[in-house]
Amino acid sequence: MPTPKLKIVVVEDQVLFQQLLATIATKQFGYEILDIASDGLEAIQVCREKKPDLVLLDLLIPKMSGLVVAENLRAEFPLLKLIAISSEEDPLTVHRVFEIGFNGFIDKSTQTLDSLTKGIERVAAGKTYFSEKILSIRERLISQPTAFQKILSPREQEILSLIGGCYSDQEIGEMVGLSSSTVQTHRKNIMGKVGTHSTPELIRYALDTGFWKPHETRLNS
Repeated sequence: MPTPKLKIVVVEDQVLFQQLLATIATKQFGYEILDIASDGLEAIQVCREKKPDLVLLDLLIPKMSGLVVAENLRAEFPLLKLIAISSEEDPLTVHRVFEIGFNGFIDKSTQTLDSLTKGIERVAAGKTYFSEKILSIRERLISQPTAFQKILSPREQEILSLIGGCYSDQEIGEMVGLSSSTVQTHRKNIMGKVGTHSTPELIRYALDTGFWKPHETRLNS
């Protein structure tokens, strides 16, 4: 009896990469492409309807970030295989990739087509595929006592993401439902925990760790 074809959904907003991923999956491995989604909301809808075995997921997509898409899919389909495809390698992204439970991560900026095919092959076989760089960042997050996930509460992380966007205490308070004085207290506590001494330094910390990115309006939006 023939082995069933692995069923794949591609989530990517750039047509060139859509075609590249679909071609590799079908031509090189003989997998079945069930559908291609170009934004986060469409990705969740397509996966619910088509129930793929594997999702090739760009993390920078419109309407909903790939990380939030993955979080939703992992909750609904625990056995679904997920491969992140992105150039985002900041500490927050890497932390969330492992926290959510991705099976692999392909770096668009530095890895080759050979890495892409190897990653798909390994994950399809029930293994994982992460580059040495991703694993190194992950190891630092685990070993460093001052890594953000160890010293900042979820609320502080949320506020840090908005501080990185240069929002005022009043604006942040309106966004998260707190008074501006409470936000100011959080700001001071965060600065003390991460070792910064001014708001510009704290903004730089938010940028360096990935809590704020110029192309995003809010963390996880």
